Amino acid sequence: MFLHKVILSLLFSSILATQISFNNFQEWKTQFNKNYLSKNEELYRFYIYVANYDIIHKHNQEQEHSYTLGENQFMDLTHEEFLEIYGFKNPVQEFENSNQNSDRIPINNKKVVLYDWSDYCPLPKNQGNCGAGWAYATAEIMECYNLIQFGFGYLVLMSQQQLIDCVSNNNGCETQSMNDIINAFNYANEFHISELDYYPQSGKQDNCKGTRGRTTYKLTQFETIQRDKYTIIDSLSNGPVVAGFDISGWQFYKDGTYDCFLDQNANHHAIIVKTLALQDQEDKDYIEIQNSWGQYWGRNGLIKYSFNYNCKVFNRPIYKSFKIQVY
Repeated sequence: MFLHKVILSLLFSSILATQISFNNFQEWKTQFNKNYLSKNEELYRFYIYVANYDIIHKHNQEQEHSYTLGENQFMDLTHEEFLEIYGFKNPVQEFENSNQNSDRIPINNKKVVLYDWSDYCPLPKNQGNCGAGWAYATAEIMECYNLIQFGFGYLVLMSQQQLIDCVSNNNGCETQSMNDIINAFNYANEFHISELDYYPQSGKQDNCKGTRGRTTYKLTQFETIQRDKYTIIDSLSNGPVVAGFDISGWQFYKDGTYDCFLDQNANHHAIIVKTLALQDQEDKDYIEIQNSWGQYWGRNGLIKYSFNYNCKVFNRPIYKSFKIQVY
């Protein structure tokens, strides 16, 4: 009889937990405007939501992590689906190591923010289910340097949609390789880029409409540096840079300093690095990265990324020294 009561109690608790989870799922659907084609699809996404919730809860219960996870718009995606949408489709090219300036370690025992370009970069955009991070970073780095060059009275949002539609060597809402960002830079150098109001975001690749609007912009200069931690420090003294990162552990990042010990390959690239902070021995040195997954992800669209010697971000080119021309 006692065992029977225990079994009934556990069954009731399981049903109650499932109901609470389903209610949370419905609230989450409403918050992120999620709709599914069928009841079976919705049930499938509910089970993924619950599994991801458990991952987040377990991570946050553990004490050894320097960052926390949280719910966001990616709760109904498996890890494989997440990487398929936002990651590279082709293998990543590796680059030879460059150790120039590696003897200069600009670290003292004081907490200090060396460079912070946050005020010069508009708020992060949201690429939705369009995996064209290369287009968003190109538009956003141009927005940052437009403010740096011309002042705060020249806040302009530029059209990533024009790049998605019009860069012929790329694949619209897919990221194929590191070449995508170079193709986008070259397009922005050859053609004029429209303001976002005149060429708005559609969330998918459409037919190219060309340059639109009275005032347009060109990317007249950019430089490439390779795998050198201390060169990126020098580069950030002049403005934000664009670099490649592995996003394998980023799906539910919420706050704190992300450790890059899990990183293997840059399967999402074209992300803006805009802040470098050096901390004392009790804290981590970090760079702050502006992503293009909206403000519900991470620290209002940003991630603090541990700037230690294990980060393999320096296996890929880093792009700096941008200049913008207004027409």
